[in-house]
Amino acid sequence: PAFQNVEISDWGEFVDYFGGTSPEKFKNGNLKYELPYVAKEYLEESRRLNVVRVLGLSGYQAGKPWIIWNENKPVLVLRSKMAYKINSTGCTTTANDTPEEIVSNIEIGAYNLVKGVSDCNGTGGTSTADTKNKFQIIVTCKADYGYASTALTYNVSLNPADSDYIYNVIGNRADNGTAPIYVEALYESSFDKEYTPTKIESAEIATDFKEAYRAAQTPWIVSDAVVKSDETTKTAEMRKLFKFITISDGDAANFQVKVSIQNIDVENGIFDVVVRDFNDTDANPIILESFRKCNLVEGDGNYIAARIGSSDGGYESKSKYICVEMAPGEDFGKSIPAGFLGYPMPNYGSSAMVFDMKYNTEFDSNIRAKKQYFGISNTLLRDHYFRQLQPDRHCPA
Repeated sequence: PAFQNVEISDWGEFVDYFGGTSPEKFKNGNLKYELPYVAKEYLEESRRLNVVRVLGLSGYQAGKPWIIWNENKPVLVLRSKMAYKINSTGCTTTANDTPEEIVSNIEIGAYNLVKGVSDCNGTGGTSTADTKNKFQIIVTCKADYGYASTALTYNVSLNPADSDYIYNVIGNRADNGTAPIYVEALYESSFDKEYTPTKIESAEIATDFKEAYRAAQTPWIVSDAVVKSDETTKTAEMRKLFKFITISDGDAANFQVKVSIQNIDVENGIFDVVVRDFNDTDANPIILESFRKCNLVEGDGNYIAARIGSSDGGYESKSKYICVEMAPGEDFGKSIPAGFLGYPMPNYGSSAMVFDMKYNTEFDSNIRAKKQYFGISNTLLRDHYFRQLQPDRHCPA
């Protein structure tokens, strides 16, 4: 957590709280994360180190979004990076002191791969390589921002297995890579196996994405359907139960852990909460912590907030990674977790859009029960990619 004094007695304890050393560097060659190196040397001579993590605003200044469409479905959202104008005449009272968008225009073009071949009689010929889901992004930059005055062309693919997959070419972060643009969002489920970009347009929205730091959190976990009835009607509703919040603050917390809810026992109202490494897979989970046989009966020893720790401090923290925020109000003792609210999606100005996000909702009898994950599942995404990339082949799950 930010702005909390943590007393460290050895290097292993430091790694548990703050992570180990990282070779990542800034463009000027300086280390991006110096503290672990300093702490490691200090702890070789001392058994007491007090560390306070300092954070400020989170986020970034962002240029307006450029939206690439496939027919009537948005597929890709690009953003211009921001920079300070290079003033060749020196500092003046009129020099701009805020970053501005680097990009003035983005166009899309065909990605035509043509390879030279020879036919049977030795005569030269040409053969067009597979260009499925591939296209060009042509970027024109404003003057005086350090980029070429001519248009920059990037050949990209939307097929994750390709070496020129768009994330590999232009990246997805405003503070990394050499391209003047980056990918803010890519919605693979919005394009088909014969994707052809049909148009690109920009949208005017606020460009300041900075806000006070905070912890990462899941959507609200919701209950099974509760049936209510009166004299004339019956209704079924799901209720908010709880959500998980990371103990760690800041942007990095989004890429450290994820949570699975498993072994739901409907009859007894118990379930397991498993904290997993963010980069593991559903087929090979890396379990960091597990809390077995949790329930929603407040006052019980297995009450989920008592087992893990609550965000309001009412229950002592038992996890290294997460705490629980309970929904206010009702008694949830007879409920079980049965789903979660969707993730919020951006609305780009007047171009109101609803994006498809793949949620696994079906039980597959060909997969062992304990190996199945519902909601957002990388197994589902893998199968989705396979069908896109190899539509004429069949592979059993």
